[in-house]
Amino acid sequence: MNFIQVCFEERVCDYTECLDDIGFSRDQTFRFLPEAATGVLDVTQNTSIFQAITCLLDNRSSQLLRMLDVDLIADRSGVSSEQVIAGFNAISPLLLEDFFHKGQSFIRSGSRGLRKARALPP
Repeated sequence: MNFIQVCFEERVCDYTECLDDIGFSRDQTFRFLPEAATGVLDVTQNTSIFQAITCLLDNRSSQLLRMLDVDLIADRSGVSSEQVIAGFNAISPLLLEDFFHKGQSFIRSGSRGLRKARALPP
């Protein structure tokens, strides 16, 4: 499982609350979140996680939205394109927190693996 899916699953209540606050129904929320996770994953695979973080850091969720296939996410989740945009704007602060938190833990675990690999005899 990739760390973006982990972020969405671990904080589903927080993401749900953000979407509830902007008028998403429970049904819409639970159809939207998996598609949103897939969309963000696609962006990070096609560009980089760092570019996505930069967009969120600079408060440029609109730039992140340009990298996403908003219409596809809307079709798959059964909401309008406007709702997809509003949904991403609502969850962007959480995404940023999760990218930093999870990204740091993945980097730490990766560097531990490198140290172990370097300690192995040739």
